[in-house]
Amino acid sequence: MKKSYLITSLGATLLSSAASAATPAASAKTPAPAPQTGSPNFLFILLDDCGWTTFSTPMDKNIPGSCSDYYQSPNLDRLVNSGMRFSSGYAAAAISSPTRHSIQTGMTPARINHIRVGQNTDHIDYPNLLSIPKILKTANPDYICAHFGKWHLDCDPSVMGYDYSDGATTNEQGNQGITSKVCPPGYTPKDKNDTWLFINSSKDPKLVFSVTDRSVKFLEDRTGDKHPFYLQVSYYAMHKEITSTKESYAKFDALPRGEKHTHATFAAMVWDADRAVGQLLGKLHELGLDKNTYIIMMADNGGVAFLPPSKKVAEDKGGYGENTPLQRGKWDLTEGGIRVPFAVAGPGIAANSQCDTPVIAYDIMPTIAQLAGYQRALPDTLDGRSFVGLLRGEAPTGDRDLYFHNPFRPSVGLDRPQSAIREGDWKVLEFLDNGQRELFNLKDDIGEAHDLSKQDPERTKALGDKLDNYLSSVHALKYDPKIPTREVGGSSGHGGD
Repeated sequence: MKKSYLITSLGATLLSSAASAATPAASAKTPAPAPQTGSPNFLFILLDDCGWTTFSTPMDKNIPGSCSDYYQSPNLDRLVNSGMRFSSGYAAAAISSPTRHSIQTGMTPARINHIRVGQNTDHIDYPNLLSIPKILKTANPDYICAHFGKWHLDCDPSVMGYDYSDGATTNEQGNQGITSKVCPPGYTPKDKNDTWLFINSSKDPKLVFSVTDRSVKFLEDRTGDKHPFYLQVSYYAMHKEITSTKESYAKFDALPRGEKHTHATFAAMVWDADRAVGQLLGKLHELGLDKNTYIIMMADNGGVAFLPPSKKVAEDKGGYGENTPLQRGKWDLTEGGIRVPFAVAGPGIAANSQCDTPVIAYDIMPTIAQLAGYQRALPDTLDGRSFVGLLRGEAPTGDRDLYFHNPFRPSVGLDRPQSAIREGDWKVLEFLDNGQRELFNLKDDIGEAHDLSKQDPERTKALGDKLDNYLSSVHALKYDPKIPTREVGGSSGHGGD
C-alpha cells in the first residue's frame, strides 16, 4: 500500500511506502513538554557510498551527465529540487568513518587524526569534543537530538550528546536480514568474500525501512512534546552488501541498462533507499514539522569506481567508471571519491537553486550553529565555515581552501597515499610515496584528465606547499612505507569501510 504526500513547503510530492515494523528507540527518560521557542528543527540525511551521479536528477544542472542513466530516485530528486543543490559538495574523506567524525566535530580528518577505517581512536577525547548536539543544546537546552542508522565512530552517540540512538553501529548491522543470495547466471565468485555481484534479497534491505520507522517515531514524539530537534538518519545504503527487495530487483532487471550504470541490484537498492527517504519526508510534512525544518542531505564519500565484474576503470589513473564524468571513486582523492550529492532545503532557501561554491562535510556543524542561533565563538581549531550566506543567495566571500589527507595505501583504487587541496577552481593532488603533484582546473576539467603541473609549475608549488603547511600545522599523520596499512595510526576493533 502506498501513500502520497503533498510537500507544500518543499514544493514537491514525495512518495512513501509501507515499511516493516521496528522497535521504537529507547530513552532513559521522556522529555517534558516544552514551549515552542522558534528554534528551527534539523533533519540530516546521510547516505553511504553514494556517488555524485547516483541520483536521477543532475547534481549540476549545467552538466547533463551528472546524474544516472539507469538508477531512479524520485524522492531524493524532489528533495534536491526543492532547495539548493551544491554542485561542488564534498565529503571530508574518500572513506566513511573519517567523514563521519568531521561532520560531528567540524574538523578535517587530518586535524582530528582519524584518517583510516579501523584506526585506533584512544587519542580522541570524545566526551570533551564540541559536537552538533552540544552546540544545539547550548543554543537552546530544549533541543532533543537523535541518531539512527550507521554511526561508525568509536564512542556511543550519547557521549556526543545524542538523546536517542541505535548505539555504536558500523557496517555490520546494515547487512542483517538478507534472506537469499543468488549468483547471477554465468558468474563464478572468486572466493567466499567476492560477493559484490550477488543478487541479495531482503524485506528490509540495508535496514532502510526499520531505520526510517524509528526516525518516524522520533518525529511523532516531537509533535507531542514540542521540543525542537536534530535528527540524523544515517542510512547503511548504498554500501556493500548490495541488497534490495525482490520486487525492486525484478523492476530494474526488466529495464534497459544505461551506458554508465548497469547493475540491477544496485539500482534496486537505490530505489528502496529512495522509498524510505520518501516515507520520512512524507511523515515530516504530515506532522506539520516541515515548515520549520532544515533538511540537509549528503553522502559520506563517493561511490565505488566500478561494480564487478565490470572494470571500466583502468588499473592506473586515467579511466572512468561508475562516477563518470568524475575521475575514479571511493578510496581515492580524485573527484569521484570525494565529490558527493549535497543539498539543503528549508525555510528561506530558494527551490531548484544551485550553488557552485565548494562546501564540505566539516561545514555542517558551523552552519547548523548559525541557523540555531548559537551565540558563543566557535573554537579556532574548527576547519569548517558556515555557508548560511550561500543558502540565502548571498555571494561567496572569497575562495577558501579544502584539505584532504589519506596517508596510507588502501590496497584498492589507486593504492597510493594521497593528499589534496582545492582552492577556487584549482586542485592539487599530491602522492605521498614520491612527492608527485598534479594540478587540475576543475572548472574546465571536472574529470581531472589534464594535469597542468608542467604548464603552471608556480601554481602547483604554491598550492602544494600550502597543503603541506596545513598538514604540518595540525600534526597530521605522515606516510611511512615501513608501517603496514592496517597499523597506520594504530588499529582498533572498528571494522568495515
